[in-house]
Amino acid sequence: MSDDAYKRSYEREKAARMQAEELLEIKSRELYAANQELKQAHESLVAQQSAMVKNEKLASIGTISAGIAHEVNNPLAFVSSNIEMLESYWETMIKLYHLHMQFISQKALNDEALALAKETIKGEDIPYLINDSTTLFTDTKDGLKRVKDIVQNLRDFSRTQAEDWDEVDLNANLESTLKVLSSAIIKNQCEVTLKLGDLPLIWCNAGELNQVFLNLINNGIQAMSDTKEKRLTISTQADEQHVFIRIGDTGMGISTDIMDKIFDPFFTTKGVGKGTGLGLHISQKVVDDHQGKLTVESEMQQGTIFTIQLPLKRRE
Repeated sequence: MSDDAYKRSYEREKAARMQAEELLEIKSRELYAANQELKQAHESLVAQQSAMVKNEKLASIGTISAGIAHEVNNPLAFVSSNIEMLESYWETMIKLYHLHMQFISQKALNDEALALAKETIKGEDIPYLINDSTTLFTDTKDGLKRVKDIVQNLRDFSRTQAEDWDEVDLNANLESTLKVLSSAIIKNQCEVTLKLGDLPLIWCNAGELNQVFLNLINNGIQAMSDTKEKRLTISTQADEQHVFIRIGDTGMGISTDIMDKIFDPFFTTKGVGKGTGLGLHISQKVVDDHQGKLTVESEMQQGTIFTIQLPLKRRE
């Protein structure tokens, strides 16, 4: 091969190599830009998902806010009434006190004064006031304790921070969630059967699991809206490796054609404005984050049972 031919071949090869390198650089830049765009889209999706979870939490709290207000108002009503009655009682006691102080200061405990004192005690029925005051004080303290318990249950339910992991008694959390939903249970005339077994403390996020319990129990209540027998059955048990929480209802059941869709985001069979379609999706995600499983069994016209399986020991 002559030098000219070799030189032309070399130049063609060099030009082709430079063109390929330039094309590779362009494609690398495009790939990097696409990767950055995908990363930003993923971050945006994660942020939106977090926002949806928070919105679902707020929606759930909104659905029970009326019930909470009703539950708080009941004890507050009789506490207020008791306080007003006690105020009236104590005005009488003060009247009697000043009357006796007057007699004592004047050293006038003669027959007439003694008769007046007796008349006052008899007319105002002082022994009854004293005895009834004790009962009213007891009822008042009980009412205040009920208010405290209701607020505490709502507070426990509303814990949503990711770092709120601790050893938790899931039986107590289930009972707390039932108290939060007590108004809806009573309104829908649902019978609740609790079969709570002995459970060890579980390392978990109590607030997130409370959301799962509320979603499943609330779904069960709504599923029984058109059935004659309305019974929620909630049971817990543990074996050597797992804890099982089962929440069953006697509702209409879930048809086989939508069974595979119930955990999909935004899928709902409820009417417009009655559901976001995120409750079961979020519940499954929370259970997955706890390295557990959420499964469902259902039979039309018979009811549905959701089972939450959680490990006793989480993997690192």
